[in-house]
Amino acid sequence: MSGYVTGGAIPLDSDAYISRPFEEEAFRELAAGNWIVLLAPRQQGKTSALIRLRARLEEEGLRCALVDLQGYGGNGTYVTFLSWLCEQIGRELGQSPEPPTRGEEDLEVWLDATLREIPNLVIILDEASAVPPAHQRRFFSQLRALYNRRARDLIDAVSRRLQVAFAGTFRPEELIDTPNSPFNVSQEIIAEDLSRDDAEELAARLTGEDALEYANRAYELVGGQPFLLQTLLAAADRGANDAERASRFEYAVESLRHGRNSHVAFLFQLVRRDEALAGILRRILESPEGIRYHSGDADHDFAQVSGLATVRGGRLQIRNELYKELATNVFLPAEPRGTSENHDPPPAGVDVLLVTATLIESRAVRDAFLGDVERPAPRMFGQTNSYVDLGVVNGLAAALVQTSSMGSGGAGGATLTVSDAIRELGPRAVYLVGIAFGVDPERQRIGDVFISERVLGYELQRIGTDEEGEEEIRMRGERITASPRLLSLLRSAALEWSHRTQFGLLLSGEKLVDRVDFRNELRHREPDAIGGEMEATGVSAAAARQRTEWIVVKGCCDFADGRKRENEDQNQALAANQAVGFVHFALTLHGRSI
Repeated sequence: MSGYVTGGAIPLDSDAYISRPFEEEAFRELAAGNWIVLLAPRQQGKTSALIRLRARLEEEGLRCALVDLQGYGGNGTYVTFLSWLCEQIGRELGQSPEPPTRGEEDLEVWLDATLREIPNLVIILDEASAVPPAHQRRFFSQLRALYNRRARDLIDAVSRRLQVAFAGTFRPEELIDTPNSPFNVSQEIIAEDLSRDDAEELAARLTGEDALEYANRAYELVGGQPFLLQTLLAAADRGANDAERASRFEYAVESLRHGRNSHVAFLFQLVRRDEALAGILRRILESPEGIRYHSGDADHDFAQVSGLATVRGGRLQIRNELYKELATNVFLPAEPRGTSENHDPPPAGVDVLLVTATLIESRAVRDAFLGDVERPAPRMFGQTNSYVDLGVVNGLAAALVQTSSMGSGGAGGATLTVSDAIRELGPRAVYLVGIAFGVDPERQRIGDVFISERVLGYELQRIGTDEEGEEEIRMRGERITASPRLLSLLRSAALEWSHRTQFGLLLSGEKLVDRVDFRNELRHREPDAIGGEMEATGVSAAAARQRTEWIVVKGCCDFADGRKRENEDQNQALAANQAVGFVHFALTLHGRSI
């Protein structure tokens, strides 16, 4: 089993960790009694460094509590947030906070009840930007007030006993204005990449001297970005012989170069959503030597903190060759004709593409992935399709495309829409989601979720006569099997899902079916069918042609019995929400496996 770590924090006893100068700087500042703010790009080894920083501080006699603020995961009142925070601190220290009887909205009162007799404490707040927006100003202002009183309070006051280390990937100036900010009285430290020597040491430790060639090749492409280095070296390490190691390494390199990695997808989504960052990137690309770095410029600093750029010789440059290639060839192509200069390019490197055919289905996707918010959904534009950027779900970059017409055929149908989308985005998996009709009202219910084991197009038929001269109709369409891997993962998710699901054969055709005799005729010919819809044959054909995994997940909204208009909007919304909710649940549950 490979010793490289490509997900989560690196354990304290792992040889996969290489220390860097910023860690010594952070320890030195905290040991001297200062507050710090550690800014680091995503997957830069920040949390792994903080775990080691905590252990080292405790060796020096300082008590230390490491709290990941992402764990709060809610809004609630300010008192609820303070209670949760102090509960986490108390757990780290092995004691329970005593809820205050007065001043329950005062952070100092809560800390005093939590810390009690502890003389010296460092609280490390990881992902500091995860403080709920409604509470950020009050929380950070109260921390700044504690810092300001350190010089005049009694020696046993909380302000004298407490130090704080903030950590994360964020713009400090956006969390709170400068006069009330604890960040501008903290020593700012930016985590750097690994060096080439570090990369060679990592490879030699975990694989051996034979891996030095791969360490140097990886470093030429991704520089010292810790996660990407581990990813490439781990790929080579899994090979059983020289030829297999070389093949696995090259495959991993090509995957990165095509943007098929959640790390790079997340980075460039961040760039596209930050106009200042996107502008800096374009200016750097126009200059072979980069642009002059201005110390203290918030945008220049965030270009480093985001992981996009680094400073070399007083110039702000793209962090590594991979980012430069992706920015030039994949993520920031020339804008298509006829689009606004404010439109983002399509997010090549998307992991999951969701496909819908109606507005109700698209709204269900937006609500599940982006939340029911009032602001416009982030959109990107390709040569023919427009997309909704759904962000990252458990490490997977996701996007939505809606066909401009129902059914598989025609210029706006599923076949051409999905074919263009796969070409532009390169998704690993395509999910056709939305609504379908059921075939058995006695055993099925509105809102049941149908998952395609196979899809059969019922339009292709042979119409003739049998030996007795009676009309004979035979289905001639191919039964197409959905991705076995996606089927297996969704079956696993269904075990944990609290609503009804049914796996089986889905019928697909160009007709909007709402007549019970036609439905019964289809069911007579295909008794194994669990339901029907209109886009699956187009999606399956487009995905199969481009060797992309696909599956259909749709909710039952009616039974094609002539009663479609009864509670139509409510039933369709319920069905779409159930289907999309199941897909979102599966992505959250299985993450990178999908």
